[in-house]
Amino acid sequence: MPETRDEPEIFSFEAARKKWSRKLDLSKDTREKRAKRLAKTIDHRALRTTGRSMQFNFRCREGLKEKVQEAANKTGLSLAEWMEVTLMAALEKPTRRRKGKKEGA
Repeated sequence: MPETRDEPEIFSFEAARKKWSRKLDLSKDTREKRAKRLAKTIDHRALRTTGRSMQFNFRCREGLKEKVQEAANKTGLSLAEWMEVTLMAALEKPTRRRKGKKEGA
């Protein structure tokens, strides 16, 4: 709905933008400080009840995430649960050495 000039200031988006733009610092340094402060407020008790209190991120090739999410959905597990089960199974299997790799390298 377009703003009209007769509109009281209480309903004016322009007035709201002006009011809040002065108070909101969007600099990189401030955003990083805000993110760190928010990270400290996470309730780790909830994470400990599932036994998952550590975060593990990695980059993958295009399309892999969608395939993994699809596989997790088929098994009825969340993505995190599916990844955990899959990684644990991989760790239990005997490892194969790559050709050309020296042991201990």
